[in-house]
Amino acid sequence: MVIAFLGFLIQNTARVLAFRDLSIGAAFRAINVAWLISGAGMLAGGVWLLGPLDRRRLALSIAGAASAATGVILIAGVLTYLIPCSGPN
Repeated sequence: MVIAFLGFLIQNTARVLAFRDLSIGAAFRAINVAWLISGAGMLAGGVWLLGPLDRRRLALSIAGAASAATGVILIAGVLTYLIPCSGPN
């Protein structure tokens, strides 16, 4: 349930950022698209775990890989200064 909720939050945040501000650069838009995809993977894996379907190992693998990809995307965005960590100078 937690991973489905986090996937929903990540996907919703990326969707709002992608369509709210049209003046963002191409690199930041690429981060948003990657977050949309990884958030959808987390959401799908989390919902799959809630249902009575078998193959929970595959659902955990999908959700875990999407969660790790989300973290890697966040770290890469911060290290390349695409995602600001502080206010204006």
